[in-house]
Amino acid sequence: MTQFARHQRLSVEGYLAAEDGPDIRHEYIDGELYAMTGASRRHGLITQTLSSLREYLLIDQNARAVEVHRREQSWRREIVTEGSIPLDCLDVELSLDTIYEDVVTL
Repeated sequence: MTQFARHQRLSVEGYLAAEDGPDIRHEYIDGELYAMTGASRRHGLITQTLSSLREYLLIDQNARAVEVHRREQSWRREIVTEGSIPLDCLDVELSLDTIYEDVVTL
């Protein structure tokens, strides 16, 4: 009969200590480590131009709410729960109805 090795969950402190220095980076999820692949060329281009980022959205999956982050002198955050969101960087307005169009609610 085949026996599988049991593994213990790793503490956050253990994860941080293990990540200090190795060439392979890991993602820590609920006490388990998952090896991460190297960044793509496209990712490198994005991070190089990140200083030009002026606004971004964080879309809540469990509630109808969008965090809008805008940078002028410093970052400013607003939470939008209805209506639409003007995106100055794209010269467009995005409605919450469009964002949540295919989201199934429980």
